[in-house]
Amino acid sequence: MDDQLKRKMKKFGEAVNSALSDSEQIARAVDRIKEAGYEIVVKFEATLGVRKQSEESSKETLAFDLDDPNPTITDDQLQQFMEELREAVKSELDSEQLVRAAAPIKENGYQPFVTLETNIRIRRPTIH
Repeated sequence: MDDQLKRKMKKFGEAVNSALSDSEQIARAVDRIKEAGYEIVVKFEATLGVRKQSEESSKETLAFDLDDPNPTITDDQLQQFMEELREAVKSELDSEQLVRAAAPIKENGYQPFVTLETNIRIRRPTIH
């Protein structure tokens, strides 16, 4: 990867980090889980990459796939909160900020992508 593309990928990575860490929507979703009496730790780990665009994919927009972070939750209220958090993350990854950050990479014939691993730990506080 040439230095210019590396710089563009770094800016794209900074945009991903900024979108997730500064998100009011994600903060609200986490706050709602805490207000329901749960302790929550959310960790995002993103892997950024590029691939050469083919003629077929050159008109595609950025697409990010985020799997359900915890499909085994049986508590209906908590499941609703987790869905809200998942949607908040997806919303941030589809933001205009990331589209703008990806544009220079796409102009050079590459398709940027993000693989996001979300580690969410939730538990009821232990009463001593």
